[in-house]
Amino acid sequence: MISWLTLEAVADLMIALAMSYFLHRRRTGFRQTDTVLRQLIVYAINTGLLTSVLALAVMFAFALYGFHFVHMILHSRSRLRAELHSGKNGISIHLSHLPPKIHNQISDMA
Repeated sequence: MISWLTLEAVADLMIALAMSYFLHRRRTGFRQTDTVLRQLIVYAINTGLLTSVLALAVMFAFALYGFHFVHMILHSRSRLRAELHSGKNGISIHLSHLPPKIHNQISDMA
């Protein structure tokens, strides 16, 4: 488990660095295009660094505490995402589940 999480962190960093390298090489000299490329580079580094840090945090939690579900706190994103996107095209909330005050406000708007 520790080697898998370490490899996950290393892979995330390598992907972020590779994306940054190839995006940097694609600069055109046009200000708007280069601005977009810089933003993509920053995004790639930030997301790669964030996922690497989270993978290392899970790895250290597993190494220090063993399998005591401490790492599940850090990997709760998928469960939350599934709850938020329960509808076919995003968040789905049936009107009957809304509080009466909000339901009345929506009815008054129609």
